[in-house]
Amino acid sequence: MKTIVSAVMFLAVLLTASCTNMFVSSTETPVPTSTVSATQTALPSPTVTATQMPPTLTPTNSGEENVVTPRWMILGQPGYSVEFFGKTWNYSGDNWGEQFACIDYTLEAEEYMFFEQCFALSQETQNFETVLAPFLTDGFEALEPKTTFEGVEKISLVGKKEAEDKIHLFQILGSHGYILLVEMNFVTKDTADLQTLYESSAADIIDYALQDSLQKSHLVAAPAPTPLAQKQQEFYDAMSQFLITLPAANSIYSGTWDVLGDRVSNKRQQVCRDFEDRTNADVLWVAFSDCVFAVEDFPFEDIAQYYQNPGDVELTSSHRFDGKFVLYAYQEGHTHFDVYLQNGDYIFLVSLESRTMAGMKAQDVFSQDVDDFMHSILMANSGK
Repeated sequence: MKTIVSAVMFLAVLLTASCTNMFVSSTETPVPTSTVSATQTALPSPTVTATQMPPTLTPTNSGEENVVTPRWMILGQPGYSVEFFGKTWNYSGDNWGEQFACIDYTLEAEEYMFFEQCFALSQETQNFETVLAPFLTDGFEALEPKTTFEGVEKISLVGKKEAEDKIHLFQILGSHGYILLVEMNFVTKDTADLQTLYESSAADIIDYALQDSLQKSHLVAAPAPTPLAQKQQEFYDAMSQFLITLPAANSIYSGTWDVLGDRVSNKRQQVCRDFEDRTNADVLWVAFSDCVFAVEDFPFEDIAQYYQNPGDVELTSSHRFDGKFVLYAYQEGHTHFDVYLQNGDYIFLVSLESRTMAGMKAQDVFSQDVDDFMHSILMANSGK
């Protein structure tokens, strides 16, 4: 994200700190995220590639209760391609209905591979057993899943060869009243048995998506947090109180946010809290971060030099602020809004990420709702 890169460069110059990712800290595991690139528009996109099973953040305890929150979408958002294990998957459709929320992808390569992830609520007429039953009567054979996901109550994997070279796999999970289903179709000339073909060609991809969804939905436990160093703990205790809480964030939003955790810098006095939209599979806003960092004699006007790329734009808020304030927008696949407010010896930074409709510029995506939301976060940060 430009926010991360720009803030890193900015703080490195102004605070004479080494140039590192502004969110990198001793309290998090590097998170393999997806490429966000529009398959319906020609917008540019950042690329971050996953090379292993996706660990989640190992956040500090932000005081929020660990409540199951559906992770309806796969690694990105509907309409955008994703990349993991060095392969790009192009978005090919989604189906948001009463029973399942599904997003479909096809592999951007010569060989055919189809991938779909679905999330559903267990209902009186739909549960783990009723979803699995049709496969068992349609020629699918039971296979042994590579990963069992500790804490998940029910797991089943089935597959069959539908043609001489076409493999069809389904893995179904049931946990805490939710159903997760991953479908994968691919073609191969390999004549090995189904179990071998699953393990060699599909298991890692299926497990990657399931692990990401399970952890981010809080259906399985995230890795234990890495303990903070004493100095980090001291400024975290002092500064984290400025950041907005999950209930407060949801009170000023018509949808549902989920807090992913807090990140504490090991280079400077800086704390961020990350949120992700969990309203449904077709949300407009994607995520936002709320950050605070301590500075002295901060040349606030120098922020502008890091928003000079084509398409970067300074916007005007309808709100008035006490203290130095600036609002920028830019596009990297999605549209990003960064608002900075200096209040005494602290800088507050709120970054909101929104999907971009085809042909829209950053200033077109900016709305009164965006303006009001970011203003409300800043007011919560400054205690007003």
